[in-house]
Amino acid sequence: MHIQYRSRDGGRSCDRARQYIAREGEFVGCGDTVRWVKSLHMPAWAGDGSTAVYWQAAEGRHSRVNARTGILVEFALPKALTVPDQNALALRMAELLSSMATEDVSSGRLPVTLAIHEGYGRNPHVHALVSTSIADGIARTADTWFRRHMPKSPAEGGAQRSDYVTKRRWVHRVRQAWAALANSALELRRLPPALDHRSHAARGLTLEPQIHLGPRIAHMKAQGIDTSRGGRHAEVERRNAELYEVDARILQRRQAVEDLVLNNALALQAERIWALKRDEDWCALLEGHRLAGDAADLKTHATAIVMESDSKNIVALHEAYQAQTDVRRFAQAVGPDWEPVATRVGFWAIRPNQDSVVLLCSRYAATDGEDEGSLAAMIAAATTLPFKRPVVAVRDSHQEMAIEQLERLGLDWQILRMKSPRLAPR
Repeated sequence: MHIQYRSRDGGRSCDRARQYIAREGEFVGCGDTVRWVKSLHMPAWAGDGSTAVYWQAAEGRHSRVNARTGILVEFALPKALTVPDQNALALRMAELLSSMATEDVSSGRLPVTLAIHEGYGRNPHVHALVSTSIADGIARTADTWFRRHMPKSPAEGGAQRSDYVTKRRWVHRVRQAWAALANSALELRRLPPALDHRSHAARGLTLEPQIHLGPRIAHMKAQGIDTSRGGRHAEVERRNAELYEVDARILQRRQAVEDLVLNNALALQAERIWALKRDEDWCALLEGHRLAGDAADLKTHATAIVMESDSKNIVALHEAYQAQTDVRRFAQAVGPDWEPVATRVGFWAIRPNQDSVVLLCSRYAATDGEDEGSLAAMIAAATTLPFKRPVVAVRDSHQEMAIEQLERLGLDWQILRMKSPRLAPR
């Protein structure tokens, strides 16, 4: 649903809006097909049909320049309903809009012109142009209708303007009323309700609300033409896609936590893992870590790396890594001093209050830690994957340390000295 106020000083003419929704004047033959146009609760002098004379008079000489002369309410009709049901639903909503001149629905009606557009067969929708002048039953002429209202002698002045329709609570009430009407129409046909007037925050959704493109911008986007609004729309889509992915990973991790709670003594540690996992900023920091960058530059950031020297075993390594649906084996390998975290880059081990990390992914294991514990955790993490001919590449100062760790674990792995210096601090 989209609500837009019309006023002369804002450059938004009510009559031009009426021409657009009725496809008259300069809009003849433009856009999608108009199913029909109707007007409700118009004064007698306005006539029938699309009531052009009423909306032209609304912006006449008796109307203030900055007056809000009308409200354009646009809402999509449920595609699951038949055409007669859609028509009846649109008329019920128009009657409701007309009755909402004040918080008391019994005091007067607002004139309304509405049109149903077919939406090229994909998106049937309604444009309702609602007047802000209340039809109170007093007979007036076109010349007196929009004059200043006289509360003490209403018959001598113009129709009263509704202040209520300019309030935020009116907008909220309109959204709530439309959701209730549309869902009732769907339920009457044994269809599931589809609308919720509440905000994403009120519904507990993490997704970002999407902006409305409109037919012109949507057509330009389909033609590959870049627009600022289309760019914002695409950016919201991108951020929401990332949220979907994060939510999916969180769901997967929660399932793994349940297994840990039921099957081993790592339950308390796992709860801390999920707390870290739910912190999106922390996960984003890990995914942007230098160890997770280009493998060709890995040696410039790592203290030690375990790589596969047998190219035929790379596929097997990747498959074995993908088969690890949780971090249980990884957590057991690195030991209780490390907290494991899973991101889309790989499995990470972090020690509280220290800046070193260990990363295990489908291609290698690496650490940027300078101490023996970091090296031991990296080698232990690498043992969870079936390296066939592993090579341990280490800095000069860490070769003896690496030899000791391999001997302690009984591993006959080749050690390679890394010649490239580290280019920048972590």
